Amino acid sequence: MTSIIFQVIGSFSYPIPNYIINSEIFRKKPLSSVALYEYKKDSKIIYLAPESLVALVAEDIREAKDMLSDEAKLKEKFKDELKEFFKSSKNESIDFEVEVIPSIGVYFSDKGYSLVFEGGIDNVIASIMLNNLERLAHCEEVIIDVSVGQNIYNAATLEAMRTLQVYYNLKEITKDESKAPSFKIATCPPPPKESESNIPILLFPYNVKTFFEFPYKKNDFYPQCLIEKYSEIKKEISQKFGSYNKQFNTLLDIAKLAFNSIKYNAPLAFLQLIEFSEDENIILKNLMKIYNYIESKKEIYLNDNKIFIKRLEINRLDLGNYLLTIALYSSLKEFKENINKEKTNFEIISEYFPKLYKSKKIGLGLNARLLDRDLKEIKDLIESAKKKQISLEKEISLKDLIQRLDSHRGGEAEKKGKNIKVSDIKRNFFAHSGLERTLTYVKVNEKDKIELFYSLDRKSEILSWIKNPDD
Repeated sequence: MTSIIFQVIGSFSYPIPNYIINSEIFRKKPLSSVALYEYKKDSKIIYLAPESLVALVAEDIREAKDMLSDEAKLKEKFKDELKEFFKSSKNESIDFEVEVIPSIGVYFSDKGYSLVFEGGIDNVIASIMLNNLERLAHCEEVIIDVSVGQNIYNAATLEAMRTLQVYYNLKEITKDESKAPSFKIATCPPPPKESESNIPILLFPYNVKTFFEFPYKKNDFYPQCLIEKYSEIKKEISQKFGSYNKQFNTLLDIAKLAFNSIKYNAPLAFLQLIEFSEDENIILKNLMKIYNYIESKKEIYLNDNKIFIKRLEINRLDLGNYLLTIALYSSLKEFKENINKEKTNFEIISEYFPKLYKSKKIGLGLNARLLDRDLKEIKDLIESAKKKQISLEKEISLKDLIQRLDSHRGGEAEKKGKNIKVSDIKRNFFAHSGLERTLTYVKVNEKDKIELFYSLDRKSEILSWIKNPDD
């Protein structure tokens, strides 16, 4: 489908006015989202229904508690109520779903009981974020209609959608043309309860800037990171999901190495030394298992004509930033997978990386300039070697090649390289696009193509520099 329309609802009955979108009138529509649905043609509506709406549909406190304990039943009840509302307004052919979201605060039923939801806004944001992660992958446009519903839930929806927008932008950050969905906000004034009115719906771009920065700032990520407090529950989560620790942190380490190899201009390391060994889709599924387990620890109990609903507080910032790291990992992995494997590393570095660096999304144009200088120096060395009839059929380090050329030039090459201090090899590595002369080996293959590579016995050392470039 082309568009997904999100709208928080706060009731199952609203005035039924006419709505106007870009001069087009949509008559007798029960909600602004329905007008948007018809305006966009190929679209679907997702109604975000806070749990507290149970107070509008349950006959008594016992039924309310029963529904709150069974989300599937609650969701079905909410959907039936909306269907009845749409039927009464002759708007039955609407493709919509209901997504139940956590509530915050105290609510009162006209049946004489109240509901007390203990938890924070981060639980609402995390719920919307995780439950729509896959859904948004299959649309071109996301519209967040903030015309109805409590402000706190609309704010949570916008924050969740902000993270999802960055997530999909990061997944596309290495590509020339992005397939990430565009985001818009829809709003309109509240319709009067009486008299037929024409209500204008306004659409605004909701653009969140996405930078090429590493999202997750901590050194590790564990299942128990997903909740803020509750040491005993943290221990329980650690024991139950500890088998995921390795994959979570392996992905984190690989993503950091891949990101740093691009940011700090070490393309040969990216190509030869970094292996994207983790399946990000499996990791996302495992994250959902942990989140659903945390949700299952929700407590619901009656006390003094009140229903108390208590949730574990989610660490939404760590969750969101780890999700963004998964998106970045996925993008860098796909970039590497799409490289033409028939080309040599020298060709790949020359063709793919300057283009990547210069893209507006990456914004590392200086890297391209420095890389061009270092590749040109290598090409000049190769040409000089050919002229001097120095064999390059077998691999040779750049340092040794310079020394062999030097023996033919009376020390000229040595003078050219004498200021490079071997004692500060890490500095030289980053100063020369990762093509430091004692580490980088070169040869010319049977097709007269330049090949570059590192000796694998230096792999751990090189990766340690890339992981901690500032140390």
